[in-house]
Amino acid sequence: MSILAKLPSTNVALWREYRVAFAQFASSARIVQALKESTGPARASIDDALLDLERARLHYNDRRDALAAALLPNSNLAAPAPRDHAGYDHVGHIREFAQLLWDLEDRRDGRADDDWYRAEKIVRSAVAQTSPRLTAA
Repeated sequence: MSILAKLPSTNVALWREYRVAFAQFASSARIVQALKESTGPARASIDDALLDLERARLHYNDRRDALAAALLPNSNLAAPAPRDHAGYDHVGHIREFAQLLWDLEDRRDGRADDDWYRAEKIVRSAVAQTSPRLTAA
């Protein structure tokens, strides 16, 4: 008997959402890796791939946390509401993306500020696109 057959239906749905989110994240990571291995990828292709990767990462983290909260009901994890990612510190991700931009564009010197601002724009765009929209009551 599979582990999914033993779970309540809500947990089965959360498990499936988690697996789909992970597959999307892995697929986005593979695309970035392929760009890294290619010769002279287009700037727009790089930015689009990194934006997709960050959106997939944020979605995966939400689904992972929802599944963990459902599977560990007696832990300190509260059932997570949709996140407003705007309040998170994304400096680490910006730094990683700036490094990736530098790597993807042949490690050109003198582009650190441009890479940082592009990375910041990508991360902020992903956050804006994945944060729940608050509506007035």
